[in-house]
This record gives sequence, C-alpha cells and structure tokens, in this order.
Amino acid sequence: MDAMDILQLFDSWYNRIDNKAERIDVLQEIFKKNGNARHECPGDNSLKFTAAEWKSFDEKKRMDILMNYRLSYCGYGEVNWCEALGTVLANDEVINA
Repeated sequence: MDAMDILQLFDSWYNRIDNKAERIDVLQEIFKKNGNARHECPGDNSLKFTAAEWKSFDEKKRMDILMNYRLSYCGYGEVNWCEALGTVLANDEVINA
C-alpha cells in the first residue's frame, strides 16, 4: 500500500445504506442537508446533530466529527526505525532491542 492508497482511504467513509465506500465530501453534503440522522457515527454512536447544528460547527469540530467516519485515521505510535536501512522494522526483525 502506498501513500496514495492511504490518502484515498483517509478521504473515504463507509456508507452503510448504499453498502459502499464514498468520498468524505459526499458525507459532508449529507450532513449539510440532513445532519447525521441516517448515518450513525461509527466512532461515537451517541453523537447526533441536525443540519443546522452541522452548519454552526466550526471547522475543527467538523473535522473531529469526520475523523470518526473515515476509513483510516491519523495516529501516533512507536515504531522500530532502522537508521541503517532507512525504514521501519517489524517487531520480529529487531534483535537485542
């Protein structure tokens, strides 16, 4: 999987009604018109909002909500970086760590 694949995943969400992945901008249009009444938040099923509420949210709040719907997400984690190879190693490749 290359960087373009990851970006496509990040820019997508899973539409359970149509049973397919779609671009995140489609979801934003749905939220502008209907809120999330028909599309329960997979990351937080208690999250409910109307179209008017969606429009009133600032950009950060909207991006935080969309992060719960995306097929991939931003995160931090520890990796085994090999300076000599310039790459990340799997745990079973690390000797004397």
